[in-house]
Amino acid sequence: MKLNRFIPLILLVIVAASTSSASAALTAHARGRIFVLMVWDGLRYDLVNQHDTPNLYALEHEGVSFPDHHAIFPTVTMANAAAIATGYTPGGSGIFGDGFYVPSAIAALGPKAPAKAMVKGINLENTPVMISLNQPAILDGTLVEAMGIGQRVRLAHGYVAVSGKSGPTFMFDSNDFTAAGGRNSNCNLIVDDLALGPAQLKTFGPPPPKTAPGLFYGARDAWYTDALIDQLPSAIAASNRGHPALLVLWERNPDCTQHRDGLGTEEALEALSRDDQNLGRLRIAINTRHIADRTDLMVVSDHGFVTLRDALWVSDLLVAAGLKKSRESTDVVAVGDQGSELIYLSKTAFPSLAARKERLQKIVNFVSAQPWSGPIFSRDEEPRFAAHGVEGWIAGTFDDRVVGLNGSRRAPDLIISMRENSDESNSSLTGPDQPAFLIGPKGRMPAKNHSDALVRPIIGTIDADASDKFTTGMGAHGAIGRREIHNFCAAVGPDFRRHFVDPYPTGNTDVAPTIAHVLGLRPPHTVNSSGWAGRVMSEALVRGSHHHTLAKPMTIVERRDLPPFSIETRLLFTSFDGHRYLDDARIERHPLPDLQPIKSSAPSP
Repeated sequence: MKLNRFIPLILLVIVAASTSSASAALTAHARGRIFVLMVWDGLRYDLVNQHDTPNLYALEHEGVSFPDHHAIFPTVTMANAAAIATGYTPGGSGIFGDGFYVPSAIAALGPKAPAKAMVKGINLENTPVMISLNQPAILDGTLVEAMGIGQRVRLAHGYVAVSGKSGPTFMFDSNDFTAAGGRNSNCNLIVDDLALGPAQLKTFGPPPPKTAPGLFYGARDAWYTDALIDQLPSAIAASNRGHPALLVLWERNPDCTQHRDGLGTEEALEALSRDDQNLGRLRIAINTRHIADRTDLMVVSDHGFVTLRDALWVSDLLVAAGLKKSRESTDVVAVGDQGSELIYLSKTAFPSLAARKERLQKIVNFVSAQPWSGPIFSRDEEPRFAAHGVEGWIAGTFDDRVVGLNGSRRAPDLIISMRENSDESNSSLTGPDQPAFLIGPKGRMPAKNHSDALVRPIIGTIDADASDKFTTGMGAHGAIGRREIHNFCAAVGPDFRRHFVDPYPTGNTDVAPTIAHVLGLRPPHTVNSSGWAGRVMSEALVRGSHHHTLAKPMTIVERRDLPPFSIETRLLFTSFDGHRYLDDARIERHPLPDLQPIKSSAPSP
C-alpha cells in the first residue's frame, strides 16, 4: 500500500501540537495532568522511519527520543507489561513470562484451569483466567506482586482507562479490574476477551468480529483506539477537578502479525502503518479537544523481535535426554516462551536439596552443550550463596539476581535464554518457499514453512521453543539479544523536552516511575532488594534534573569447561544513576585441546 496519503495527517498533527506554548504549559501544570501511554506490541526500534511510520517518526523528533531504551528479560509481553505497569523486574512483580506456573494456584482453579496447565503452565494473556487467579482464595489478590501505576492513579482519586490487548492491560490495576470487572466511575477496562457491559456497548458499539487474522488484528486495534479516544471526556473531567488521569492503549500489532507472517513481509509492514494511523487519530483527538497543554503522550513497545530459524521442542528434548519422565509428567516442567524457557522441578519428585541440585546440573549440562543455548540463570537454594550475586547456584549459570529475576516466591529453578544471532538476515528464512526445520528428539528435521513472502530483509534470528505453533521464517522473541532487548520509546507533551535525544539509557521499568512523577504521585521505591525498580527519566523532563553521572559499560562473565567445549558467556550492561540496564549477551564455544594419553613413568617390570 502507498503511505503518502498520511502526509496531510502528519502536518495536521504537527501544526495542532505546535499551537501550545511554553507559557500555556506552565499555566496548565496547576490542573490535573493527563498521561496517555500507547504501546505498540513488539515494535523494533529500527523499524520506525518516515516512510512506514510517519506519525511516530514525527512524534519522536518533535518531543523526546529514547534511542537506548531497554526491555527486561525475558523479552516477552507479560513480563514487560508488568515492568511497564509497575516499574519492577520479574523478581518484584512476580510475572516471569507469558507462561505462569504455580501448581497450587493451578489446582485451585479446578475446571477453570486450561487443559494441560499442570504440564505446560498457563498462558497469562487471558483476562478471565487472570481474574480467577487473582481471587483471595487462590493468590490472595497478588497475581501481580507490585502495585500498578493505574492503581496509584485511582488511589489519588484520578481516572484510569485501559484499552486493547488481553493480558497486558490487566497489569495496570489488577486489584480494581478484579473487584469490579474493570468498570466503575473512575476505572474502565476495555479489553478484547471481556464482554462489554450495556453502557459500553451503547457507547462504543460491538467490536469487529473475528475474521481473517490480519484484518482482525488491525480492525481490533483501530476499534480499541476509538474506544480510548472516547475516554478523553472522562479524563478531562478528572483533570478539571485537579485530579490525574491515565489512559493506556495496548495495540496487538505489530506483534501478532510479525509472529504469524514474519518480519519484513507486506503484512508486517501494513501492521506498522495501521498502528501509525491509530497514533495519528489519537494525536488529532488530543489537539481538537484543546488539551495538548496538559496531556503527555508516550509511545513504547514491550520488546523487540527476531526471525525464528529452527523451531525447538525443549520439553521433548529433555525427555529424550532422560531428564524428564515423559511429555505429560510434572517432575520437570518446561514452560516455553519462544526465546526463553522457565524450568520448574517438583519437590515431590526431588524432595532433597541434593537431588534437586543434581537434576538441575544435568539439565544445565545438556542445554549448555546445545548450539541454540544462551545464558542460563539459576535460583539460589543455599544460604551460603545468598550474597554472591554473580555465579549461579548451578555450575554454568548466572545468579538470577544479576538480571532482577530473584525475590518472588514464584521464581523458576532455571531460566534459559536462547541464543540470538543478532546479525543474521531472514532473507533465506522468511517465505513459504524457504526451507524450514524443527529440532526434536530425532534431531533436525524438515518442516513446512508457514511464513509469508519477504518484502524487506530484517536482521536478527533465533532458534526458539515454538512447539507446533510457529515455524521457520515467522517472528519470535523472548531471549537476551540486542534485537530483542532494545525496544522503542518516545514521548511528547508539556512535561517533556522538545527536540531532545536522551543520551542516557532508559528502560521499561522507568515508565511507571516517570508517569507517577509527571502526575504528581508517589512513585515506586527507587531501590528494591529483589526485583529492581526503575527510575524517573528526569533528564527528559522540562522540570527534571539534567545533571547525571556518566553511563558506564560493565560486563559479567561466566566461564566453564564442558568437554568437548570451553564455554564463555558474557552479559553486557550499562550502569547509570545506580541502575543497571541489560544490553546484550554473547556466547563463545571453543573446542578444548585434545587430551593426550599420559605415559607411565614407572619402571618396567
